[in-house]
Amino acid sequence: MARCGALALLALVGSAWADTGNVTPGGFVSIFRHEVKASPEEVWRAITQLPRWWSDEHTYSGQAARMSLDPQAGGCWCERWGDGNSVEHARVLHALPPRSLRLRSALGPLQELP
Repeated sequence: MARCGALALLALVGSAWADTGNVTPGGFVSIFRHEVKASPEEVWRAITQLPRWWSDEHTYSGQAARMSLDPQAGGCWCERWGDGNSVEHARVLHALPPRSLRLRSALGPLQELP
């Protein structure tokens, strides 16, 4: 199901561009720009439904269905499972639905660095 969601999201993308900025020994900023052939509302719905496009392989629990995103300032991109296990993957800094969503995150191995 996650792959179908990812394919649906990719179908909306016309052209894509990615780069990194502010690269330091302690981290970096990822910059993504995409031309999308969909309305802002359609893109917002697709992006904010994490379990539909996030890969099970990139979770602590092994199940993207345990991912959630509260798309408002202060909201959590979180993963919860089992007996109180949880991870905050990102925090929403800026939300102007359906036009803009900005997150602060330390995804993957960067999260375990001081």
